[in-house]
Amino acid sequence: MNEQAMKGLIEYREKVANGEVEVVRLNPIERSNANPKSLRLAINSMCYMCLGNGSAQEIRDCTAKDCPLYKVRPYKTKGE
Repeated sequence: MNEQAMKGLIEYREKVANGEVEVVRLNPIERSNANPKSLRLAINSMCYMCLGNGSAQEIRDCTAKDCPLYKVRPYKTKGE
Protein backbone atom coordinates (compact mmCIF):
# COMPACT_ATOMS: atom_id res chain seq x y z
CA MET A 1 0.00 0.00 0.00
CA ASN A 2 1.45 3.37 -0.97
CA GLU A 3 1.93 6.25 1.49
CA GLN A 4 -1.08 8.24 0.30
CA ALA A 5 -3.41 5.25 0.65
CA MET A 6 -2.02 4.45 4.09
CA LYS A 7 -2.50 8.06 5.19
CA GLY A 8 -6.10 8.02 3.95
CA LEU A 9 -6.79 4.76 5.79
CA ILE A 10 -5.40 6.13 9.03
CA GLU A 11 -7.50 9.29 8.68
CA TYR A 12 -10.62 7.23 7.99
CA ARG A 13 -10.03 5.02 11.03
CA GLU A 14 -9.55 8.11 13.20
CA LYS A 15 -12.86 9.55 11.94
CA VAL A 16 -14.64 6.28 12.72
CA ALA A 17 -13.11 6.21 16.20
CA ASN A 18 -14.17 9.84 16.84
CA GLY A 19 -17.71 9.19 15.61
CA GLU A 20 -17.41 11.53 12.60
CA VAL A 21 -18.15 8.65 10.22
CA GLU A 22 -20.91 6.14 10.95
CA VAL A 23 -20.14 2.60 9.86
CA VAL A 24 -23.25 0.94 8.42
CA ARG A 25 -23.34 -2.84 8.50
CA LEU A 26 -25.86 -4.53 6.23
CA ASN A 27 -27.10 -8.06 6.73
CA PRO A 28 -26.77 -10.47 3.77
CA ILE A 29 -30.35 -9.83 2.62
CA GLU A 30 -29.79 -6.07 2.47
CA ARG A 31 -26.49 -6.57 0.63
CA SER A 32 -28.19 -8.80 -1.92
CA ASN A 33 -31.00 -6.30 -2.44
CA ALA A 34 -28.43 -3.54 -3.00
CA ASN A 35 -26.69 -5.60 -5.71
CA PRO A 36 -29.28 -7.97 -7.24
CA LYS A 37 -26.95 -9.19 -10.03
CA SER A 38 -24.46 -10.78 -7.64
CA LEU A 39 -24.74 -14.57 -7.45
CA ARG A 40 -22.48 -14.73 -4.39
CA LEU A 41 -24.64 -12.25 -2.48
CA ALA A 42 -27.79 -14.15 -3.47
CA ILE A 43 -26.33 -17.41 -2.13
CA ASN A 44 -25.22 -15.74 1.11
CA SER A 45 -28.67 -14.22 1.50
CA MET A 46 -30.42 -17.55 0.94
CA CYS A 47 -28.30 -19.34 3.55
CA TYR A 48 -28.89 -16.49 5.99
CA MET A 49 -32.69 -16.68 5.46
CA CYS A 50 -32.79 -20.49 5.53
CA LEU A 51 -31.27 -20.57 9.00
CA GLY A 52 -33.60 -17.87 10.35
CA ASN A 53 -31.10 -15.01 10.14
CA GLY A 54 -28.35 -17.38 11.18
CA SER A 55 -24.89 -16.46 12.30
CA ALA A 56 -21.73 -17.37 10.42
CA GLN A 57 -21.22 -20.31 12.79
CA GLU A 58 -24.74 -21.62 12.16
CA ILE A 59 -24.21 -21.40 8.40
CA ARG A 60 -20.83 -23.16 8.73
CA ASP A 61 -22.48 -25.95 10.76
CA CYS A 62 -25.35 -26.43 8.29
CA THR A 63 -26.36 -30.09 7.99
CA ALA A 64 -28.68 -29.84 4.95
CA LYS A 65 -26.41 -31.81 2.63
CA ASP A 66 -29.25 -32.30 0.13
CA CYS A 67 -29.52 -28.52 -0.37
CA PRO A 68 -28.28 -27.48 -3.83
CA LEU A 69 -26.36 -24.59 -2.24
CA TYR A 70 -24.63 -26.74 0.40
CA LYS A 71 -21.29 -26.96 -1.43
CA VAL A 72 -21.17 -23.24 -2.20
CA ARG A 73 -22.46 -21.88 1.13
CA PRO A 74 -20.49 -19.11 2.77
CA TYR A 75 -18.26 -19.64 5.82
CA LYS A 76 -17.70 -23.34 5.15
CA THR A 77 -14.61 -24.90 6.64
CA LYS A 78 -11.66 -25.63 4.38
CA GLY A 79 -11.56 -29.08 2.91
CA GLU A 80 -15.32 -29.46 2.57
